Amino acid sequence: MAQERCIGHHSIRLSLFAGLLLATLVGCQAPTPPSPPKALSVEGLWLVTPAPGTEFGSGGTTTLEFGSASSGAATYLSQSTANGLTTCTEPVYALVSTNVLVLDGKYYTYVADGADKLELKAGAEEITLERVTGAPPVAACDPASTTLLTTLDEDVSYWSNLNAVGTVLYLNLDTAGDPIVGFDSASDTIGAPRTYTTSVSGGAQRFVVAARSNDLFYGQRACGGSTTIDYFNLATNTSVTHKETGTDLGNQLNVRFGYADGADLVIGGPLQRNEHQPPT
Repeated sequence: MAQERCIGHHSIRLSLFAGLLLATLVGCQAPTPPSPPKALSVEGLWLVTPAPGTEFGSGGTTTLEFGSASSGAATYLSQSTANGLTTCTEPVYALVSTNVLVLDGKYYTYVADGADKLELKAGAEEITLERVTGAPPVAACDPASTTLLTTLDEDVSYWSNLNAVGTVLYLNLDTAGDPIVGFDSASDTIGAPRTYTTSVSGGAQRFVVAARSNDLFYGQRACGGSTTIDYFNLATNTSVTHKETGTDLGNQLNVRFGYADGADLVIGGPLQRNEHQPPT
């Protein structure tokens, strides 16, 4: 009887030891890590409200529409309050993490306020997206259409603009001397090429910026910093006058485009800067 009792005690001890060992093994197991949160979906149509000082979406009523994919091209529609014109573009977007949206080249961090509102921040810029459930607040742009008018024997110059005098459009060709030709949109005919060769302020300023008549043009050099503009008579190949934007206009401008408006000349282009000049 004593031997049997001894065996019983050993059985109880073994059972208790096995139970403790099992509990220890279970307690030492690493917990299963939670699944990483998925990036928020931006699919659908959103109304854009920019914060004060934010340019994106400002100046009117703006919407963004995203597809179901995590990256692609969104549809941007912005109807100007000032003139009613609608700007239509397709900015590239990508959801790169749980709270980062790349939109039009900028990295926005975003916070969801429910399923129908997103607050996006990129540095000092901030926009709010609110989901649109009813009719779109901005109508889509009509598809663009083109009509082939004529074909030139030479390519159009990289530096060329289209400058109208009546029904004639003037431009520069990408060939020796950068000749100027006129295309008459009424008769679909191209005039004879003419080249301006008079050097003013370091070179012939023959790339047409604006046309005042069939013979009188404003031109620039197409140099890296074309800060002068020459008013010339193409028929006589002579310079009438020229201006230095920094000296004569008060702003040193890289002249790139313009148009003649009655007696006035309107020109535009980036400001000329140097490494010591702060941005304007």
